Amino acid sequence: MSPAKRITKKQMKEDKLVSSVFKTSEYIQKNPKPFFLGGAAVAVIFIAVVLVLWNIDKKNTQSAGYLVRAQISYDRGMTDDAVIDLQTVVDSYSNTSAAASACLILANIYFENGNYEEARKYFAIMIEKYPEDKMKLASAAAGAAACYEQKGDRLEAGRYYKMAADFYPDKMWAPQNLLNAGRNYMAAGDLESAKTAFNKITSDYKDSRELNTAKRFLSEIEI
Repeated sequence: MSPAKRITKKQMKEDKLVSSVFKTSEYIQKNPKPFFLGGAAVAVIFIAVVLVLWNIDKKNTQSAGYLVRAQISYDRGMTDDAVIDLQTVVDSYSNTSAAASACLILANIYFENGNYEEARKYFAIMIEKYPEDKMKLASAAAGAAACYEQKGDRLEAGRYYKMAADFYPDKMWAPQNLLNAGRNYMAAGDLESAKTAFNKITSDYKDSRELNTAKRFLSEIEI
């Protein structure tokens, strides 16, 4: 008895594509009234569906390939090559699932290299265009805040750290972002906003390691 053949990922993708196309074709045939042009029109629509689905899958595959290659290049110290591939994903494959990750990685690379304006630009693109993943969104907001902090704009830094806490109010992330928000608000002279950030830590994150620091800052403001 011959061993059972394993189904490859490519075959699985093809099966999913074929299944989607046949479902569409079956619907058209069972509901002919909207399609008055007859069999030729059905055939054209069928081909169009195949092409659209194939193109979407192709773009996702290509963008993922660029993303993986960029990560490998970066790990090997080939930063320039990594940046080129990441920018290709962001610019040419903006509607794919890889684009958000590419945008965030690219921003972090620029930040690590001290190019805070370029880093801020890509963090901003991430926030504006890819709001679905709240954890990545919070990371982008915190990254933008760090850029503003490095540039000496403490008020904007406070605002973006607060935004990061709002995007992802998880107990592991939010208290640190709120503490950074309050600290930057204090440096900017906006004591009311600083108090709001510190008070949120004392009320909502009583078990956090940032609690005592937030209380100390509050006592300094109230003196």
